[in-house]
Amino acid sequence: MNVKFKMPKFDRQLMGKTWQKELGLTIIGTTLSIILTFGTAQYFEYRNKVANGRQLAIMAIHDIDNTVETLEQYANNVHQFSLKAQYLQMHLDSLENVGIDTIYAVFDYLLADNFYGQGYLLDDANEKVFLSSHDVWKNIDNATFIDRIQTFYNDRHDFYNYLSNSLEWQKPVEELEFIQRKMKTPDYGFDVIAYLKELLRREDVCYFIAYSSLRQQLFNSTAQKWHNVSDECKFLMGISDSEMEEYIKSQERGGKPISERQLLGRWQTKSKGDRNEKREQIMEFLGDHTASFTTFSYEMSHLYVGYIVTKRIARGTWNLQGDSVLITQSPELEYVVDTTAISYHANLKPEILKTIDQWQATFRKRQDEARSQGKQLIRRGVSIDQSETKMKWDTQYFTKQDE
Repeated sequence: MNVKFKMPKFDRQLMGKTWQKELGLTIIGTTLSIILTFGTAQYFEYRNKVANGRQLAIMAIHDIDNTVETLEQYANNVHQFSLKAQYLQMHLDSLENVGIDTIYAVFDYLLADNFYGQGYLLDDANEKVFLSSHDVWKNIDNATFIDRIQTFYNDRHDFYNYLSNSLEWQKPVEELEFIQRKMKTPDYGFDVIAYLKELLRREDVCYFIAYSSLRQQLFNSTAQKWHNVSDECKFLMGISDSEMEEYIKSQERGGKPISERQLLGRWQTKSKGDRNEKREQIMEFLGDHTASFTTFSYEMSHLYVGYIVTKRIARGTWNLQGDSVLITQSPELEYVVDTTAISYHANLKPEILKTIDQWQATFRKRQDEARSQGKQLIRRGVSIDQSETKMKWDTQYFTKQDE
């Protein structure tokens, strides 16, 4: 702000009350200047305080929303896995005819491992930021809101401690038991179907499966309670849904928007699959707006040396819409099993062929399911880095391959 003040002219002689008048104007001008300077500084300080406090509040509320989403996912997983386990319990005499994916899914549902424990992992990074920040009390002028957030974090710790320590929630098969079972079998082999038949007859396993509905109910009721807390906190701070959406976008936003020209070509990423096998994914986008999506899985086993490579190919068309790619995927899926890179003892060949047959049966089932569902519409968020060689595809990162 430009403010001009009339200053006295000291190079001329002042007569009568003229000098008093001009001196008075000078004093008034100086006083106004000081008020405006400090007032403006205080205004900007207050505005920054409100903005910083609001960001902290939105961060904490988003943390509650993420926890609610996690619990809802837990409830859905319990529901899905318990249905599969109950199905296998009713078909114990014909597990050989069940898809291998279902067999492994139920086995994983019952097995606790040393890395993930019971599988309930708490991300408390935002909690630590909120509770350790001096800006909370300095910038958020709402003690009720702060109390609600602190109470939520305390309740969340109690809930996760209960999940991890309550006997009602303990998975019945410890990793040590699983390893000892493998050690007692010839060549450290592992017949998952035979073992699963034994497990599904055990009293502790049956109890764990029967208790699934109560676990699902607790997940859902706790999620609803914390959803209400989130709504109350938004109300207390006057935070709108659009503000929450903008915060989420700012957290997810990375790189810059991608153009059709930049998207064209082959993109690759490497990861690990559900059973810790190596995986490689390749996406290829062509100028005629067709695309292919190929996944390679490198399967290891105690039965052979090397990898059995399974390849899944999906095809479709693509269109770029804002910061997303819309894929129309064909219902025709292609699966290939490559065994040329393995070596094994001749006496193990029947068991290896049996494993491959199970995979093939699972692949055929997936192909039939895809055909029955018809074309699939898939939307993926996408952005690209400054070098135009790295692409963020939802939560994955792909590297562009040389032409």
